[in-house]
Amino acid sequence: MELCFADPMWGECPLAGLCNYQTYVLFMLPKLTSLDTLLLAEETKHLAEATFLKKQMYYNMRIKTMHRNARNIIKLANEGKKTRFAL
Repeated sequence: MELCFADPMWGECPLAGLCNYQTYVLFMLPKLTSLDTLLLAEETKHLAEATFLKKQMYYNMRIKTMHRNARNIIKLANEGKKTRFAL
């Protein structure tokens, strides 16, 4: 199966310009044999899968950290509000 979004004969494609476009496509479509006119080796597909999983784990961790920080800020704001009204 072949897929080509970054074909030099057709001009620029906004999708092909996205960060991690090739990694995402290779992870989601593991049966591809060619991407953007380049033949794909099995090693390339495995590397893309490993990279995607690492990035997924990293961003999930960042999301959890942001949620925790938001909860802490809300908690501190509520405590400050209670203290202010107590005065």
